[in-house]
Amino acid sequence: MKFDPQIGDTVTIAGAEYEFQPLDLPKVKIQMVHCAAGRKGMAYRVAKKQRRLDKPDELYALKVFTREYRLDSIYTTSKNLAQWQNIKGLTVCKRQVIREPTDCPQLSEYKDLMNAVLMPWIAGRTWGSYVGDKTSLRREDSLQLATNSATILSGLEKMGLAHCDISAGNIMVNPESYDIELIDVEDMFVPNAGLTGQASGTTPGYGHRLVTGSDGWGPQGDRFAGAVLLAEMLCWHDAIVRKRSYQESFFEPREIGSPCERFNVLSRLLKASFSPEIAKLFETAWYSDNLSDCPPLTLWKDELVKLRPNTDSQPVVDNLHLSHSSIEFGDISHQSTQRSLTLTNQSSKDVRATVLSPDAPWISISPKEIVVQAGKTNAISLTASTSERVIESLYKMGSVEVRAGNQLVICDVSATVSPKSDVVKQGINFKVIVIIVVVLIGLYILLTANR
Repeated sequence: MKFDPQIGDTVTIAGAEYEFQPLDLPKVKIQMVHCAAGRKGMAYRVAKKQRRLDKPDELYALKVFTREYRLDSIYTTSKNLAQWQNIKGLTVCKRQVIREPTDCPQLSEYKDLMNAVLMPWIAGRTWGSYVGDKTSLRREDSLQLATNSATILSGLEKMGLAHCDISAGNIMVNPESYDIELIDVEDMFVPNAGLTGQASGTTPGYGHRLVTGSDGWGPQGDRFAGAVLLAEMLCWHDAIVRKRSYQESFFEPREIGSPCERFNVLSRLLKASFSPEIAKLFETAWYSDNLSDCPPLTLWKDELVKLRPNTDSQPVVDNLHLSHSSIEFGDISHQSTQRSLTLTNQSSKDVRATVLSPDAPWISISPKEIVVQAGKTNAISLTASTSERVIESLYKMGSVEVRAGNQLVICDVSATVSPKSDVVKQGINFKVIVIIVVVLIGLYILLTANR
């Protein structure tokens, strides 16, 4: 009989009773069981019923695998993973596997429960839901999320571990702290454990173009997918990046490892909004021939940690806020364009700040030095202009930085430069000449061949 639990149904595992929970959708009148579909099966949210009324129910996930992935090796894999259950980010390594009716009496009736796994329920959202819903983040939140993720992934790599299927759907994000937890750990690489099942490979949009199946199962298995994930997270504060995202991954699978506009957008923004070193790590991984050529994840963590303000010798400032996290100037080819930012000081003391545009020389700022009184706001004028002459449209990106003490607040800026009419004409004339030359060469070859 097919396993199809309803709200309030219970299942008994190792002598404890677990009740299937409803999906929290306040605006939807029809209730349904809380479950999440993945590549390998369904994960149901269940509550362990407590004998004491004053003790709250504990939430767990019951993962029921599809026939293809309902393998006996799940038990061996779970035993190998158990030793890592106390490592930050690997909470789901605490697992119970259903193998016999003595483990779960319902197994006699529902064969789908064979090798199902009970594990702690991880609250939060998948990174895939942020990408799919195009949920906005502040720049500091993007940096915090990426730093937390790099810390977890580099920590695993140092211990010789690798998840081997890092993707947006396998990362759970705490929306308040931006801590992460890894899920779907069945294919995780554990030293000296051996591959007990069949590696399912990486999720489209994150896998290396030249690595397939079990070839990516090893201690370096997270390097490429981790680079793509961290680049996504770092750039997600930018509205243009969110707009250009594919689906539940930023990249379309066929684009991976090849020159494409989405890669150019992330690469430019990483350099402009964070550092050239971060952009170089991403570019090296993107064009690598194999996983060992990808930068170690420790390098990502080290570079991200460097971006944190040094507070040892600077006054503590944490109450400066900009009115915009990003500004689009539009086409600045024919005339300069002005925009304004409002800087608010929510602290009880006056603050002296410096305003710069280190990676956007096409932005003029006034004033560059500013004193914001306690509880007050000040306006910052930004003027975008260019004298560049281009044949094809050019997209420019950069940032405006406001520094005060230990605090750095950033507004990302972007603009387009379109060709001027005389440049377009020159470009068209050049293309016409090229076409004429190609045609003449073709005719010459054809006539010569006929003689």
